[in-house]
Amino acid sequence: MKNRVLVWIDPTFMQFAITKFLQKKYDADYFAVTDLNHHLQKSFMKQEIVNFKKIWHYWDESFKTQKINLEYLANFETKYDMSLWTLVYSERIFLNYNEYYQFSSHEILQIIQHDCKLFEKILDEVNPNFLLINGVDFHRNYLLSKICKSRGIKVLMLSTSRFGYRCMISSEYDKFDENLKIPAENIPHKNLNELYDYLKQHDKFAHTMSIPTGAGGYSFLYKIKTLFHWMRKTFDQKYRESTFFNT
Repeated sequence: MKNRVLVWIDPTFMQFAITKFLQKKYDADYFAVTDLNHHLQKSFMKQEIVNFKKIWHYWDESFKTQKINLEYLANFETKYDMSLWTLVYSERIFLNYNEYYQFSSHEILQIIQHDCKLFEKILDEVNPNFLLINGVDFHRNYLLSKICKSRGIKVLMLSTSRFGYRCMISSEYDKFDENLKIPAENIPHKNLNELYDYLKQHDKFAHTMSIPTGAGGYSFLYKIKTLFHWMRKTFDQKYRESTFFNT
């Protein structure tokens, strides 16, 4: 029986690209959950690069039509040993920092309940062996990864490391798996000085600062800094008033 792989596809399309090459080397059934806006989703549904058995679109189902079932949410927390309100408070779009919309508690519960039911339905149907997912950055993909981990589904999370242009794959963001087994043979070893030199060669900030973009050879970051300073002088009322009264 083939293994089943569930792929979370976000606007970076990183996991989609990985799946393209993975399906050539690994015979499995592939399923996808997309987290895309309607323009990207429309184009994605026309693709024939990866043969997905079934695709779910996260935004297809309405959030507001669901009646909140507090008993279901309480049982969900017990079943997966997690606090949904902790998840809510960690989501930046639900906090007061969101300048575009302030979610009510009722709306937040509707969204969380939608996510819980959707992911449980997908996992019950697919029963995947693996989850391919990018580094979690929203409550929804974090929730899916936690449910999978609780169900014993192997989470393969791709995230950037803090070392040069290297990436890492683990079950949690920015953490090595404790049971990770690395073969000792054919692995090059470097001392601290060699590692330090490697880091200096892959300093993204230094590289960006040194890139000339025309107009006198100034770097891109220098131009951005100058632009923000000009915008502040032009549009910031407090800055203009303080400059006016101090002259």
